[in-house]
Amino acid sequence: MVRDLIKTAAAMAVAALVSAGALRAADFESDDLSYMFSDEVCMNVCFPRARDGLLTCQQDCKPGENFKLPPGADYLVRMKREGAPPPALKEMTIDPAPPRAGQPVAFKLVPVSDDADDNAALSVKLVYSFDAPGGWKAATPVFGVSGGKPGWTAVLDAPPGARSLFAAVRMGDIRGDTYIEAPCAVAASAPDSPCWFPLSDSDSYEGVKDVFVDPSLDLLGGSFGMDEGRYYFKLRARADISPGKAQPRSAYYYMLGLYDSGRPAGEDLYHRMLLVYYSPYMLDVGRTDCRLKMRLGPRWISDAGAVSCSTDGKELTISLKRGALGKPVAGMITAFFASGIYFDDETGIISDFTPATTIRIDRVPFELESR
Repeated sequence: MVRDLIKTAAAMAVAALVSAGALRAADFESDDLSYMFSDEVCMNVCFPRARDGLLTCQQDCKPGENFKLPPGADYLVRMKREGAPPPALKEMTIDPAPPRAGQPVAFKLVPVSDDADDNAALSVKLVYSFDAPGGWKAATPVFGVSGGKPGWTAVLDAPPGARSLFAAVRMGDIRGDTYIEAPCAVAASAPDSPCWFPLSDSDSYEGVKDVFVDPSLDLLGGSFGMDEGRYYFKLRARADISPGKAQPRSAYYYMLGLYDSGRPAGEDLYHRMLLVYYSPYMLDVGRTDCRLKMRLGPRWISDAGAVSCSTDGKELTISLKRGALGKPVAGMITAFFASGIYFDDETGIISDFTPATTIRIDRVPFELESR
């Protein structure tokens, strides 16, 4: 898995042409960055490092390309948004609808892709609980093709007296990309809420021959939660989250890439997308060590009002206003993490990046009818 990611990264060629986005200024409390007007983003040129990181990236700005994301960001965005998307579920139906307490409930899961071979290779779980989230149980749906359409089926027994059913699907492919569903909200006052859901796992580089990544930049995966107003992302590293060094500058950064999974075909890479950076020593982060960057119409915004970051040893938590990205077109968002070293606005290192996770945020519990 690790070697496949390295080979994939080394083979990517990068350039980005960006046009207008479709978000509202009212969603932000942004700084006045009127100098950041641009129609294009500087391309990155990235190449493998000998051992201490995955890739070295340099800016390669052409005439008219006068906005620079931190080195490596455009490379990662292109890799994620132009590659094969993570698996995703189109719909979940149940029979009977509504379900009835004390009777079997049949689930039918329909994927976005119609490729039967690809879907047959997916790992799929249906997790569920009755009456309240938590104590999750797992069922393995059965794959099949009906009428030329692939899908999965599963049957659960609803206990007598049950009032509601919380159900969510988790799917994973051979690349490590994942699809998850969040059918309940976390409580800010309850760090052990059962409504945190794991994102894609990320292989550690510990022990991988000829590859050394600073343990604090070696990403191991994370989890996702949400409430009515915010999304929450937890990122785990192999060692304590580190700011790097201020002088000579080798600023460590941790990046969340988040975008609307339903971006129409043909739109630019940064349409309905944002990048969140935690990096205390990065020059362009400004007065805070946690900030998001995104395109708003013809303008790039660097904003601290919509996001906050906190660290606890090996874990970084990012809290983001849901209005920053807007309401997803298809009820799904896609996220990935990356880490690296920022030397200046021309040069940096990509140390690690995770597989992508598509998250369905509009799943709600099923209300059961009594017999």
